[in-house]
Amino acid sequence: MRSTIFGRMMIGLSFGVALVWSSPALSEYPSKEVTIVVPYAAGGGTDITARVIGKRLAEKLGQPVIIDNRPGAGGSIGTGFVARARPDGHTLLLANPGPNAINPHLYPKLPYNAEKDFAPVTLLTSLPVVFCVAANSPVKSMADLVALGKTPATAANYGSSGNGSVSHLGTELLNMATGAKFTHVPYKGAAPMATALVSGEIQLGLLNGLDAMPFLNSGKLRALAVPLPARSPIFPDVPSTAELGLPDVRIEFWYGLLAPAGTPRAVIDRLNRELRAILAEPEIKARLLTLGSVPAPSTPEELGVRIKSELAQYASIVRASGAKLE
Repeated sequence: MRSTIFGRMMIGLSFGVALVWSSPALSEYPSKEVTIVVPYAAGGGTDITARVIGKRLAEKLGQPVIIDNRPGAGGSIGTGFVARARPDGHTLLLANPGPNAINPHLYPKLPYNAEKDFAPVTLLTSLPVVFCVAANSPVKSMADLVALGKTPATAANYGSSGNGSVSHLGTELLNMATGAKFTHVPYKGAAPMATALVSGEIQLGLLNGLDAMPFLNSGKLRALAVPLPARSPIFPDVPSTAELGLPDVRIEFWYGLLAPAGTPRAVIDRLNRELRAILAEPEIKARLLTLGSVPAPSTPEELGVRIKSELAQYASIVRASGAKLE
């Protein structure tokens, strides 16, 4: 009887040891190349950010970091791919508000659950967006802009980079907060929208820093405000909506890194630690700032809270504005 019990104990102990040694959290990580999935085509801000971060992360981890572009359905295809990936830290997602906070309210069926299918690693950068008008516009301030949006029988159109984009929903938030009635004109991307704004085809545009800077620096556009609680280091001379008396007009673009749900905490912590160190490096900070992006590392929990908060915020905006995909 004793030998039987002892045998069972040894089998249990051996099984437990095997689990410990096979755990990806406790074995050598990474054991192979790491893939960062970008749910958009190559060349955009998400892709460029992934490549800047990925190159340095490869050096830190001692394994290649591959950037895998999987565009389609507003970022949902690539995001869904990561949700179904093995949760061992070797497949990661370069996330942003589009697929991770907005799409759940616009697409009737997604291949992922934005809250349940991912383990946050860290916020990477924050990208201010800025309300802009043409340089020759009679609108000189946000007060002028709101007055224009409330004046009947005047041209008061705003452009966006597409239905359901941050530029679309962010300007709808301005309408909701002020009672202005700017009419939405969607474009196929930020570049044609900015061109339409310069030409006077539309009267208002909400652009991210990377898209706005060339037009602002050339004097073709005028920046009115950043929808933030405080001024952005990217646009230090542009007032925030909070200081202009519009604290509820708050929209911010960001990039973060997510892993599939179930990824071991030890792996998450290793990635978080390495990325924090990377984002603190002067050369990386300088490169990101030239892209209109401010390094903003966080704990995994802080990124999780942010995504949950923005899911609720965008649900409210989509519901109130009636925004739909076309």
